[in-house]
Amino acid sequence: MSRIALESIPGLTFYKNALTAARRTSPIAQLVCIGKACGLYQPDVVRCSNIGGSGTDVDWKCEADLPSSLRFGRVEVSCEGWNGPGDPYVMKGSCSLEYNLVQLPDALRADSDSSWSRFYTRPWFNNLDYSGIFFMLVWIVVLGMIMYSFIQPCLRRNTSDANHTSPPSYPGDRQGRSGSGGFPGSYYTSPPPPYTKDAGSGSSSQWQPGFWSGAALGALGNHLLNRPSGRLPGSISRSRPVPGYDSQDRGEGSSGLGAMRTSTGYGGSSSR
Repeated sequence: MSRIALESIPGLTFYKNALTAARRTSPIAQLVCIGKACGLYQPDVVRCSNIGGSGTDVDWKCEADLPSSLRFGRVEVSCEGWNGPGDPYVMKGSCSLEYNLVQLPDALRADSDSSWSRFYTRPWFNNLDYSGIFFMLVWIVVLGMIMYSFIQPCLRRNTSDANHTSPPSYPGDRQGRSGSGGFPGSYYTSPPPPYTKDAGSGSSSQWQPGFWSGAALGALGNHLLNRPSGRLPGSISRSRPVPGYDSQDRGEGSSGLGAMRTSTGYGGSSSR
């Protein structure tokens, strides 16, 4: 057992589920989490660096890997005074860290900054490879052709009706008075179009969706749904930095809490 000036300690490393050394008091946990967010996640290791101060008034910078939805709040380093509370000399190995965890709203999270980001990071879109993009484009083209084949007969029917509409005739016109077999003042109507056996051949020659087009469309959809996961080469992550986090992604954190980032907290110290 030895003592050391608190201000001369360059850095401290704290571990979860580890206890401090003690001489006058009982050992305590090296990491003490405060707040509702502690039930979501707690770091295993926290590293604190001395950034200046004197006596027992020393400032610390603490860093740990946290999910992107959490960040450090208030932090405080507490060490056992050699002779008593407030002693600037403390016992080596007796320091502990008390920290708060703050849960960030979804709008401030680095991995969910916009509706487009949430859409882009969905697995079925984010993992598209070149073959998946190609088949998706083909699927869109085939779907467009099928929709057009259903709309085209309606458009043709409306155009045909408009072309066969004759202008109205009025009583007493020249054709009504002098037409063969007509009566003065009668309405004149044009004769009906001639009947042909191949009247429906024009519409029947158009492409119509059938069994093979439906089978091809189903095969494309099945490929998109059951393709192996793979990230598009050169894909760019859409995120913005959040204060207290670096830009290095350390993998997925706890379920629903986001990717791991390095979070930084600042605080003071005390001698207990």
